[in-house]
Amino acid sequence: MLKLITGYNVGIAVDTVTAIQVSGRKEAHYKIPEKEFPSSPDKPNVRLLGTGGTIASRLTIAPAR
Repeated sequence: MLKLITGYNVGIAVDTVTAIQVSGRKEAHYKIPEKEFPSSPDKPNVRLLGTGGTIASRLTIAPAR
């Protein structure tokens, strides 16, 4: 797998690679802020599972209407 500059990943079959040239490298430094989930004793508990995404996945809480 290669991470492209756009953030997307691309897979390459190993047996098709004839040469490798490093053209640059950048270490990623990021932190997704943690948030407390609202709860209410009169509502049932649920579990939320985030499994990632193409570039990044983030669980956001929409304001109540």
